[in-house]
Amino acid sequence: NNQKEQRYLLFQKKITYYDVYKLKNINRNISIAFLNPKFDIEDKQISTNKLSVLFPTEVDTHLRFKIDAPFNTSYTREQVSFNNNEFNIMILNESLKLYEHSILTLKKYGLLTIDLIYFLAITSRPNKDYIYSEFYKKTIQTFENCDLLLSNDGQYVKSSISLLSRDNKLFMEILNENDLKKLFSGRYKWIDGTGIKSSRNDELRKF
Repeated sequence: NNQKEQRYLLFQKKITYYDVYKLKNINRNISIAFLNPKFDIEDKQISTNKLSVLFPTEVDTHLRFKIDAPFNTSYTREQVSFNNNEFNIMILNESLKLYEHSILTLKKYGLLTIDLIYFLAITSRPNKDYIYSEFYKKTIQTFENCDLLLSNDGQYVKSSISLLSRDNKLFMEILNENDLKKLFSGRYKWIDGTGIKSSRNDELRKF
């Protein structure tokens, strides 16, 4: 077996809802699991994930992390619809809350590194489905509203004032904050990206 071991950072949330078929309240878990970048996963080993409802469905989330949630599925358990389905929209909204909470928790414990951010929904992909679009919007909202990027001076800052340094730490030492504000339209906090794999540079820089 030539595959590297993969380990995950798991976040869970318990929800309670009324089951109209069983006529009682039901407790279920929503789970999100991120690949732990500490184990240096190669890009070719990173795949997008099928949505899981206890078992994998045929719904591709196009996300680099796993989601398991108690969505209502089709009769064959292969598809999940959000058209005029208030229950599934509610479950998705609860999943988005867990996603935001997980990002804030990763920051709290010093785990929200640039490498881990690569596994979030950070790229605008208009042709992707509803699930990916909702997670992407939540990512943007969370990073715009919260100080989540660790700058070169040890402070957490918003994405709107940050700059990703990809090539040489010398630039971070030469250019001070006033220089950066003038050169980059108000962005003045360096984020050290010199250790990022080259294949991930463009996506992270655009984010």
